Amino acid sequence: MPSRGFLASLPTLWGGGTTTVLSLRPNHTLGVANDVSDQGIAVGESAAVVFVGPIPRVVPEAVAWSGATPTRLSDVATGGGSLELRAARRINERGQILGQARDAATLATRGFVFENGVVTDIGALRSNGNTEAFDLSERGQVVGASDVLPGEQHAFLWEQGRMTDLHDAAVILGRRSSARAINEFGVIVGSADFIDDPLNFQTAAVWDHGQILNLGVLGGRSSDARVRVRIPSHSSGRI
Repeated sequence: MPSRGFLASLPTLWGGGTTTVLSLRPNHTLGVANDVSDQGIAVGESAAVVFVGPIPRVVPEAVAWSGATPTRLSDVATGGGSLELRAARRINERGQILGQARDAATLATRGFVFENGVVTDIGALRSNGNTEAFDLSERGQVVGASDVLPGEQHAFLWEQGRMTDLHDAAVILGRRSSARAINEFGVIVGSADFIDDPLNFQTAAVWDHGQILNLGVLGGRSSDARVRVRIPSHSSGRI
């Protein structure tokens, strides 16, 4: 059953003093633009709302806009196996797109990279585990969090087809960590549980080429770092 018309939002771009409302896929009523490249290509999701009895269910599709018209990535993609491409989260200046998908065969969530029409499943730290992909660097590196055990999730770095577990148990004594963003120098930020206790509180963290730094909290129990630090081209510093 199609949407009953009370759930609606439109993806929008602001730039050059103008506001552009981007189109949705046919029969869709929800959408969001998550990122835009310097070339003006926006990526995000377009979604239909269907009802299972009285309960609304959002069914998203990963899309890219070149202009105001969306292209569904699955319509122009090869590879990816049984992945259902649900959302496009980042696009870099090389035109690589990072997205989130659902594996129809295992029902696991997966991150994917879309490049020149080819979809690559970035995998998981545990077979058939869930993976959340959060950021994509200009060098094609991906960071996020992936299941390792039930209730245990580790930060990862994926590059050149290989996923590396960033959760150093000698430093991060708890069970959970997550990598949220990576800059052009490969410096990663996110959060980690540095205390060996059952509470799972995470604090903001930096991974800098083998070194892990706990950024602490501002009076509370938890914190998180989510935004990459962009470095001007004339700068030689990292963060």
